[in-house]
Amino acid sequence: KCGEDEEYTDCGSSCPPTCPNIAKDQVCTDQCVPGCFCREGLVRNDKGECVEPEECPRRVPEKCGEDEKYYDCAPSCGGTCDTYNMTAVILCLPCGPGCWCNEGLVKNNEGKCVPPEQCDVPKGPNKLCGVNEIYYDECAPSCKGTCDTHDKNVDCPECTPGCWCKKGYLKNQYGKCIPKRKCNIKRKTVFFTKRSIHSDISRIYDPLGLIGPIVPNAKIFMGRHWLLKLGWDEALPEDVSRAWIAFISLFPCIEQLEIPRHFPSDNKDIIHGFTDASTVAYGAAIYVQCPSSESKSTYLLCSKS
Repeated sequence: KCGEDEEYTDCGSSCPPTCPNIAKDQVCTDQCVPGCFCREGLVRNDKGECVEPEECPRRVPEKCGEDEKYYDCAPSCGGTCDTYNMTAVILCLPCGPGCWCNEGLVKNNEGKCVPPEQCDVPKGPNKLCGVNEIYYDECAPSCKGTCDTHDKNVDCPECTPGCWCKKGYLKNQYGKCIPKRKCNIKRKTVFFTKRSIHSDISRIYDPLGLIGPIVPNAKIFMGRHWLLKLGWDEALPEDVSRAWIAFISLFPCIEQLEIPRHFPSDNKDIIHGFTDASTVAYGAAIYVQCPSSESKSTYLLCSKS
């Protein structure tokens, strides 16, 4: 049951709008998240309530230092002498409000804002590499230094200096350096078949329908990949596998559900039933309301989907 100014959807955003992120560009995973979300046009505040954007508390800018100004989204990632000209991919945490250098300036190791040309950084290629990477002065083994190519005969172009995985590590399909022994394991974890997916779905035990939002999505997924007419042990297409990975990543959340199974009861209890349906699924839920209890609470009895 959703709260005030909320509505349930089977396919909500993984990055719902909130007061802190309302004015920021976000990078969200492309996946459906079932649950209760604020009605269109509303955002969630720090108390978890759905409010109009103009009702969000305004942040009071802090006093900034020399050559600094206040940002709602401070460009601290990539805004230092060590990172402003990095050619390697760096991991940036979500930005937040605060003081940072004026545009065109970066912070040096002393915390002062200076023009980039005043940074005490060696000339030439940046030698700051990523996790499990080292800088190769003459020849970075990029051609055969991946999980896909290390054991194959490939024609490699002339190598150049740069960052690459250290000894004993190879780059996977996502550009991360992992131990060589884990390359084959990674391949197996993304290999799904009709048989393996049906096995996972059949293990979802929900006799009372308490995880109704999960079960229909699993059955809908089953029906859609059945239309592909694949064999039981034939690998699913990559896009279907990615969608399944996104869906099963929500399974750990089921363990966090807490639905009370005990409630006070007398002859004044009121039973409520709710139903809804679409072209691909239906759902029904039964609640009992206990008006005689101190909190006049409502409890979920069971549901069907």
